[in-house]
Amino acid sequence: MELKNKKVAVLGAGISGAYSVRLLFNCGAKVFLSESRKKEVTKEYSGIMPDQIEKEYGGHSKRVLESDLIVISPGIPLDIPILKEAKAKGISIIGEIELAFPFIKAPIVAITGANGKTTTTTLMGKIFSDSGKKTIVGGNIGMPLCSFINEDTTWDKAEIVVSEISSFQLETIIDFKPKVSMTLNVSDNHLDRYNSFEEYVQAKEMIFKNQTENDFAVLNMDCGRVFEMKDKTKAHKIYFSIKNEVKEGLFLRDKTIISRIAGKEQELCNISDTNLLGSHNVENIMAASAAGLILGVSVESIKRTLKEFKGLENRIEFVKEVNGIKYINDSKATNVDAIMRALESVGNSESQVGLIMGGRYKGGDFGLLAPLIREKVKNVVLMGESKDIIEKLLLAKDSSVKEKIKKISNMADAVEKAGESLGKTGFVLLSPGCSSFDMFKDYKERGKIFKEEVLKIR
Repeated sequence: MELKNKKVAVLGAGISGAYSVRLLFNCGAKVFLSESRKKEVTKEYSGIMPDQIEKEYGGHSKRVLESDLIVISPGIPLDIPILKEAKAKGISIIGEIELAFPFIKAPIVAITGANGKTTTTTLMGKIFSDSGKKTIVGGNIGMPLCSFINEDTTWDKAEIVVSEISSFQLETIIDFKPKVSMTLNVSDNHLDRYNSFEEYVQAKEMIFKNQTENDFAVLNMDCGRVFEMKDKTKAHKIYFSIKNEVKEGLFLRDKTIISRIAGKEQELCNISDTNLLGSHNVENIMAASAAGLILGVSVESIKRTLKEFKGLENRIEFVKEVNGIKYINDSKATNVDAIMRALESVGNSESQVGLIMGGRYKGGDFGLLAPLIREKVKNVVLMGESKDIIEKLLLAKDSSVKEKIKKISNMADAVEKAGESLGKTGFVLLSPGCSSFDMFKDYKERGKIFKEEVLKIR
């Protein structure tokens, strides 16, 4: 990609945009930053960008259309007016991962899916680094890929790049090609951005776009929509399943994870030897291990990592136990499928659960939770902008859950109401199923405040 003297507009002054600006400037491009928000709310990453570049705040002007190339941040939809005009003029529009890709010399493992991406990405990074490989973990988790490109525009000397990739980032790829692509699952998500579920799925399928027979695609056989993707890729397919044995890939046999790759069958570990709760985390373990095995990590090294890995903050995270009630922080759960996975992970059908949901609605049918709520949940606590929407969807599926619903306005009340009248082996579970932006800066702040309220309980 020839960038010297090229006129490039970068849309968005967040972390992705800031590192894109820095890289473009260092490559000799004529950079113009355009941010729709006011300058004072975008200060966090301003120090990353050179002072010399031109900037505008508070909206995207026609100046953007004078560019040879436009680089957009993941949160910016392609259908905003300025980008529609740019597309009509034939201006190329890419994202930050596409900008970084030509500079990356190491094999890339790219992970996408509705749920489990961050846990799988983090575990995979640890599998590679524990094996002695110099590993970079970035993308939609942690730092943007552009941030690892040095001031002299050379790539950091990494041996493996592990990158979480969202559907938003995949929308704008042109040449981006992972050595190993990984699709964990697909469910109703981001329907506030996409016109249909099928459009969302098509964005996920972009991860296969440039892969060849010399690459690998790791697919979840238990997710029907992901299994259908096998026909969308030319890459060599490796499957994982907790329900069935697979011809090539990873599966469960008597609670032991078995690897069968390149004709060699090996035992990885018993699921009781790991620290992660829930069947969905068994899937995450299988997916991460598959990438390690494909790229040469020994079974012995993977076993050690799986026994040591403790899981992530805000993802079915145990906070505290008080009088037999366990408090679980799953603030990262921002869709219905994630709530279902969390409910399946805590306790059993005898357990009583106080479930806290709500935030900014992203789409999805909360009515699908009704059977699990009938079986396991005593208190359904709703908060945030979506509380009335969630109640309506639940009652449309099962009116009997109405007596369990409590609507509140803050986290302190949510924690209190969720814990009311639970049994001796109950759980209070924060698993919102919505984005956090109505009440909090992000899901991390939401989880932090939940934990602060829990730690006040005596």
